[in-house]
Formats: sequence, C-alpha cells, structure tokens
Amino acid sequence: MSLRHTLLMSLNHVWHWGLAETAPFARAFSQAVPWLLVLTGWYISRRDNNWREERREIRGVTDAVIKEIEDLEHKGHEYYLSAPGSHDAIRIEFDLIRGLDRLDTRVEKLRAASDGLRKKSRRPTHAGRSVSGEPDKSNLFVFTDALTGGDFREAARVKRDFASAKMMDISLAAKELAEEMESEYSHIFSGRTPFL
Repeated sequence: MSLRHTLLMSLNHVWHWGLAETAPFARAFSQAVPWLLVLTGWYISRRDNNWREERREIRGVTDAVIKEIEDLEHKGHEYYLSAPGSHDAIRIEFDLIRGLDRLDTRVEKLRAASDGLRKKSRRPTHAGRSVSGEPDKSNLFVFTDALTGGDFREAARVKRDFASAKMMDISLAAKELAEEMESEYSHIFSGRTPFL
C-alpha cells in the first residue's frame, strides 16, 4: 500500500466520521427550523392583532368622548338659552355637572391609555405638559370653564341669545377639546405598529 493510498483512506475515514457526527445535529436543526418559523410567525401575528385591537378600542373611546363633548356643547347652549331658574334650566344644570364629571374621567382614562401606548411605542408621553414643556392649561379645563364659569347656577343669570359671546366660547372650547382628542389618537397611531 502506498503512502498516497493510506493518506486517502485516512482522510476518507475522517470525512465519513465527521459527517456521521454532524448528521444528528443537522437532522435536529432541519426539524427545528420549521417550528421556529411557525412560532415566529405566530408571535408577529399575535402582536399585530393585539395592536389592531387596542387601536380599535382607543378609537371607540375617542369617538365616544368626542360625541359626549358635542352633547355637552348642545346642553350648554340649551342652558344659557333657557330662562334662569326654570325647570328645564335646573335639569340641564344637573346634566351638565354630571356630564362634565363623566367626561373628565373618560378623558383622563384616554390620556392614561395614550401615555401607556406611547411608552410601548417609545414616543413622548403627554404627562400634563404642553408641547412647550410648560404645565398644560388643559382644553378640558377651558371647556369646563366655558360651560360652568361666570354666572352658571346664579339666580341673576341672564338669558342669552344664540349669537352671544358665551355661546361662541362654549363652541370654541368644545371644538378645541375635540381636536385635542383627535390629535392624541392620530399621534399615537401615526405608525403601523408600536414597535417600529
């Protein structure tokens, strides 16, 4: 037997031995890859579905808050158009106070949800600050003040006409609050997913 033949035989033996050793690993790896792809696809699909569901829930709450703002705006107009001390005025006073309390709770929950989603998406939170970083004189406060400020619940309240400054103040404050809610929603969901 020649040296060349001996060397080829030993290399052949090593080659077969190496394949025999790596074959179980390659077989296990080839069986694990499809499962890893399935699990990765499931995770991404689940994450995107959860994001869409959160978006749908926040959209529903935002729409309900905007509807409530519009309803309170109309009740505010009714109140200031009604005669002071009348049965209708007293009923509307109660509805306004109760509605503003409910609106305050919903807006704060919506802001908390938006702050939570912004943290997930690594975007700046609202945290009671305006864009300039100064403490925020909230549009909700301005809207509440427009509805219940001044001569609200006063016996000497004057019945107003629809073109009065009070009516314009109420409508403007309602518009700005509704735009803020819409802007918050748009800012949160401006990207496709929170992880981009």
